[in-house]
Amino acid sequence: MLSMSKKAIVLHVLEENTSARPFYENCGFAFDGAREETNYGKQLVAIRYRRKI
Repeated sequence: MLSMSKKAIVLHVLEENTSARPFYENCGFAFDGAREETNYGKQLVAIRYRRKI
């Protein structure tokens, strides 16, 4: 259930996913500066996108 008190939609995308990032940006999402590094057999960086609702 969506609460009316929510202010944003947040998603994470791999920094190297150069085809998905422009798609999300065209949908109104913007990189908010948050990054998270993880290792699944190779080093990956997920970046956070946010869109106000």
